[in-house]
Amino acid sequence: MATPDIRYDPGADLRWLLLRPWLLLSRLVVVLWQLLSLALVLVVQGNSRDPKG
Repeated sequence: MATPDIRYDPGADLRWLLLRPWLLLSRLVVVLWQLLSLALVLVVQGNSRDPKG
């Protein structure tokens, strides 16, 4: 059984993603939401007077 010669092409992946901006934007929204959530938790915990954290 012969395996196909598959090579990674970053240019092709970039073109594929640029032709589907809704995928890029939705992923960006998810990542930003997670980062903002983490920042909010860190700010709230940093301002806490509880010695346990």
